Amino acid sequence: MIPVMAVALLSIVATSRSAQAGPLLKLTDGTTTQIIADGDSLDSALMPGVVTFSGTIGNFLINVSTGISKPVLGNPALPQLDLNSINVTGAGTGTLAISFTDTDFTALGPDSTWYQSGIGGVVAAGGTLTYSTYLGTSNTPWGMDVSLGSGTFASGPFSDIFVSPSIVNNLPYSLTQVVSVTHTGSWQSSSFNATLDASVPEPGTLMLFGTGLMGLARLARGRTSKS
Repeated sequence: MIPVMAVALLSIVATSRSAQAGPLLKLTDGTTTQIIADGDSLDSALMPGVVTFSGTIGNFLINVSTGISKPVLGNPALPQLDLNSINVTGAGTGTLAISFTDTDFTALGPDSTWYQSGIGGVVAAGGTLTYSTYLGTSNTPWGMDVSLGSGTFASGPFSDIFVSPSIVNNLPYSLTQVVSVTHTGSWQSSSFNATLDASVPEPGTLMLFGTGLMGLARLARGRTSKS
């Protein structure tokens, strides 16, 4: 009786997890594309909200990539996405895009006035890495209706933070992170950790942003006085 009840309980848990909409992880080199859904057979993470892939994509022989979203990080009204990966090529070159997306985020609260994207890591010698973040107003996976920012980084260690004003609406929306890694030599490796969240920027970021606005205002006044 106990084994039967245990099997039934596991079945209920598995069915409940698979029935819920969840995050998706995608890796593609332009020829081979692998999409991993939360809880499917390719997802080596056991916790809902965490998607991990370990395997080969084309000439990228070693890839260990993990995306984390709600309910582990954040919630529908306060999104937090985290994407981290290490990627190693074999005897050749190539470009690999690693994407992470989740849906069903709602309007932000009054204290969450910005989307903040951050990334840090190491790029292989001679290689490049581009990080882009998007908001999908149609609430579909991989929605890219609104760009929240992007940055490109070259060889060696790097880190950056960029912010975008929040788009507050009463409809659910999706968020997507895309990191594209290019290797130009054999047996190269790159690694990164990328975040996307709704928050109030740090004072330093606000100061830089305010300084930029003040500079634009002075420039506008100068042009007006000359005319």
